[in-house]
Amino acid sequence: MKTWRKVDDSNVGATLLIWRNRALNRFYIKILTWLLSGFVAGILTSIFMAAIGQAAIAQQYARIVFFVVFIGGIIGAFLRYVVFGIEYRIAEKAVIAPKPVFGLDVISRLLGIKMPSFGEKLRYVRWDEVQDIKVENRNLEIVKKDGNSISLGISPVVSLTIYSDDGRPVTKKRTGKYFAPETELDKEATRLIRQKAKESKKKI
Repeated sequence: MKTWRKVDDSNVGATLLIWRNRALNRFYIKILTWLLSGFVAGILTSIFMAAIGQAAIAQQYARIVFFVVFIGGIIGAFLRYVVFGIEYRIAEKAVIAPKPVFGLDVISRLLGIKMPSFGEKLRYVRWDEVQDIKVENRNLEIVKKDGNSISLGISPVVSLTIYSDDGRPVTKKRTGKYFAPETELDKEATRLIRQKAKESKKKI
């Protein structure tokens, strides 16, 4: 059975809280992914150059393509998963994991501007589908009534945005050492995420 619902938009109620998690494990996986992508791109480039009669320079071009793909992919992955973090939201009717179009989220944060959200997917689980909510090993564990479960990373927290009753956002960002152990922001985020999730579930 599907764990997430995947739609372009959905009526999930007002957003109560947003946090961004520094997903180091995903970054390490992306290193291997982009390494493989670089190799494949390099091999295809070499084959193409040979096919058009440029075999003498095929290896040189293959190396260039490999490094461009690999280094470019690593930089993008580092910015997305480590610097800016993965975004999760708690709304009145669901927990949401936005999936932006590749690159747009990173570009918007680098430039400090709001990019169009076209193509963005909202993956969500409605609270009326949830059996239990708990925090384990710095993750928000959501157990669904169908037996499936979802684990969302909480800490290290890159930023935490809390919405007041009148809809105004207040954002706190991680400060201090880049890879510091658990901070006060991590502790606050863990407490508020658990609280908002349980309160939202009870109201459904």
